[in-house]
Amino acid sequence: MKLNEFLPGTTSPMTQSYALANHPALTYKVVEAGILKKYHEPSIAKSLLRENRVVGSAIESTLEGDSRGEVRIVSENGDIPRIDTDFLKKVRSVDWYGGYIEITLDEVEDGRADAVQTKVENLAYAMQLYEQRNILWTVSNAQGLNTLAGTDWTGSSADPLRDLQKAKNLVKKDGLPADTLVISTSLSEYLSSMDIVKSRIYNTNGSQSFVNTGDLPPLAGLRVVVDDEMDPEGTGVAYVLRTLSCGTWDVRHPIRTYSVDGKFLGKDMVAYKTVALAKANAYISHPKLITKLTGLLG
Repeated sequence: MKLNEFLPGTTSPMTQSYALANHPALTYKVVEAGILKKYHEPSIAKSLLRENRVVGSAIESTLEGDSRGEVRIVSENGDIPRIDTDFLKKVRSVDWYGGYIEITLDEVEDGRADAVQTKVENLAYAMQLYEQRNILWTVSNAQGLNTLAGTDWTGSSADPLRDLQKAKNLVKKDGLPADTLVISTSLSEYLSSMDIVKSRIYNTNGSQSFVNTGDLPPLAGLRVVVDDEMDPEGTGVAYVLRTLSCGTWDVRHPIRTYSVDGKFLGKDMVAYKTVALAKANAYISHPKLITKLTGLLG
């Protein structure tokens, strides 16, 4: 299937042959709606960046570079110092991504709703996973972010709250306070076993407490997000950042779905093929609002 074969906005070759099939719940319209409903469930990764609707596939931006000069006392006949800043032009792109599922004649006519539902959920999850990896990779590989060597959270010298406060201070120097900590599962396990963190965990009551949700409570004023995609190799890094301000999720085309009748694909035993497609990319505009903590696993 070529990308431009049946873009939304054109007339889809999907016929009504299965719209009134034996099991109306398995029509292509219901499947498309199911994909969108599952896809739009809250995404932790997308909560890190501000959504930015863009026009065109190439976006030009201006990045702040080095600054020169400083304010000083000026004598009566002296020169006022110039404060200058370098600016860098950068062009970034947004890319298409997507996938499709095929619903067979047997699945429709035999009413195999469970099989169809599984395909629907898997496609929606695949779209979410791509976006999650795109965002987290972009954050963790941002050029110019702050770096800070932390203590070994696996040893007796562990001092996670001090590490987090120092990381926050680096972000705050750029004008906005950090609000989120992103760590791996391994680091979350070490954190939750520390006495200094346990007291915070078990003194947090209510429906959102650790006992009820299994989620770590805020630490050092930071919301805690656990996601192994930020440290896929388990090297012991964590990220402290200012969400929504550090970067954007640039969206040219939000997710859309469309379906094609199997007969048009030359597949007589396929009732229809349903595509999910979007065009977007993550971008870090203010890397100094991110601090990378290293050495946390020794």
